[in-house]
Amino acid sequence: MRVTVISKKFAGQTDQTEKWYGTEFKMEKIPDEKIEILKNLEKNESFTIPVKNSFIPTDLTVIEHSVVNKFPQLIDSSAHKRLWYKEDANFKLPKAYIRFEIRNPIIYLDPVNSNMCNLFVDLLVDSLTQDLYPAELANLRYNVSPTNYGLNLSFSGFNDKLDVLLKTFFERMAAFKVDTQRFNILKESYQRNLINYEAEQPFKHAIYYMTHLISEKGWTKKQLINTLNDFSIDDLQNFIPKILSHGVFIESIMFGNLTKEKANEFQNLLEKYLQSTNHANRIRALEKIYHNNFRQVQIPEGNHIFIQNNDVHKTSSIEVYYQCGVQNTKNNALVELFCQVINESCFNVLRTQEQLGYIVASGSRNFGGVQGVRIIVQSDKTPLFLDERIENFVSITENCLKQMTDEEFKTHVEALALIKLEEPKRMSKQCDIYWNEISSHQYNFNRESIEVEELRKLSKNELMEFYYKFISPKSDSRRKLAVYINPSEVNPQLSPDKLKGKLIEDLSEWRSSLPLYPLVKPYMKID
Repeated sequence: MRVTVISKKFAGQTDQTEKWYGTEFKMEKIPDEKIEILKNLEKNESFTIPVKNSFIPTDLTVIEHSVVNKFPQLIDSSAHKRLWYKEDANFKLPKAYIRFEIRNPIIYLDPVNSNMCNLFVDLLVDSLTQDLYPAELANLRYNVSPTNYGLNLSFSGFNDKLDVLLKTFFERMAAFKVDTQRFNILKESYQRNLINYEAEQPFKHAIYYMTHLISEKGWTKKQLINTLNDFSIDDLQNFIPKILSHGVFIESIMFGNLTKEKANEFQNLLEKYLQSTNHANRIRALEKIYHNNFRQVQIPEGNHIFIQNNDVHKTSSIEVYYQCGVQNTKNNALVELFCQVINESCFNVLRTQEQLGYIVASGSRNFGGVQGVRIIVQSDKTPLFLDERIENFVSITENCLKQMTDEEFKTHVEALALIKLEEPKRMSKQCDIYWNEISSHQYNFNRESIEVEELRKLSKNELMEFYYKFISPKSDSRRKLAVYINPSEVNPQLSPDKLKGKLIEDLSEWRSSLPLYPLVKPYMKID
C-alpha cells in the first residue's frame, strides 16, 4: 500500500529531489504498528451504501396506442384548467414531457410582486436541490420559471417515475416555508444579478430595451432594483398561497409515453396540492379577461429612436425593428421568406464587406401576435453610423429583389420550406413546438404545413410589395423602431438634431401613449 501526503508543513523535512520537475520529497516505510492498527479497524458508520434511489425506473415498457392522433387533443377543460394530451408514436421511448402554466396576473402586477415571485422561485429550487439530486441521477429533469403571466413548470424523463418527481415537487411548492438565512443569501444574489446586468453584452441590452418598448407592459431592471427592499419575509410568505390558488388558470400539455388516464392523474395531482395552499381548500378560477397575453404596441408610421447609454462597455449596439402587422398565414410566410432572402446578404454586406462588427444578425421578431423584421449589430462604430449602414443595406436590397430570377426565388422558397418541414429529431423539441402554440394561445399545431402551402403560392411580386410597404426607406407607411446602445465613455451624447428619426425620451410614457394591436384569434375554437 502506498499513501501520498502533500502539504506545505513538510518543507525542510525532505531528503530527495525528483529528476524532471525538481520536486522535493521523502519516502518512509509505514511503521509495523500502524499496519497492525489498519488490520484491526472497526466498522465506520460513515461509510454506508447509498439508500435506494426511488426515482430509478423499473418499467421501461413503450405503450402501444390503438388510436394515434396527429396533433394534441384537449381532454379536460373547466373554468380553472385546460389539459392537452398527445401520445407519442414516432420516438417510441419510455419517456414523457410535461408542461404546466399556472397563470395568475398578480405575479406581474407591479415590480414588488415580480421580485417576490422571482425570489420564491429561487428559494424553491434551492430547497429542492438536495432532495431531487437522485432524480437528476435517474435522468429526470424539472424546471420552474417565472413569466409575465405566472409560473411555468416543466418535467421530463422516464415516465415510470415521473409521478414520484411530481409529487415531491408539488408537495414542497404547496407547503413551502421561507428560510430566513437562505432568503437573505439568495436575495443578495438576486440583487447582484440585477445590478450586473449592466455588464451584459451591448447587443443583449438592445434586445432587452426593444422588448420593453413594444410590449404592452413590463418592468425594467432599474424598477426591480428600486423596489427590492419594499417587502419582508412575511410578505413573501403570505404572497405564496395567493399566486398558487387565488385566481389561477392552469394550462398544460402531457406528451410522450403516457395514457390519457395518467395525464389526468398528473393534472389532478397538481390541483390537489394547489388546493391545500389555502384554508378554503379550493382553487379560485381566474377571470377570463386575464387569460389573454400581453399585446404589442402599434409603432407610429415613420422612424423612431430610443437611446440608452452604457457605462460599462466601449462597444455600441443597435437593433432595428420593422413592424409588419398582425400575424396571419400569408403575412407569416412573407416575413419568413424575406428574412430567408436577406439572411446571407445581410451578414455578407454588414459584417464581411463593411466589417461593422463581429455580431451581425437578422431575422423575424414575434411577440403578442405581431411580427416584424429585425437587424442586430454590435460594433465599435457609433449607433448612428450603424443605423445609416443598415438603412443603406435595406435600400440596396431593392435592387437585389428586382434582379432576382424566378429560379432564385423558387430556390429561396424551397429552402425555407425544407427548414419548416424538417421533423424534430428530439422529443423535447416536439414538445416545445406544441407548447409554443399553447402558450401563445394560437393552437395552430399544423402551422408548418399550412404556412408552407401558403409559402409555395407566393410570387416574387408579392414579396416586392411586402418590401415596399413595410421595409423600404421610401415607404410612407413603414413603422421602424431603432434602439441605440451608446457607450457613454467613448461617444458623446447623441443630440436629437443628428438623428434621422423621432427621439423617444421616456420609455414608459411612449409605450403607454400608443394603441395596441389586437390579439390573434386561436386557430381552433377552444371554449
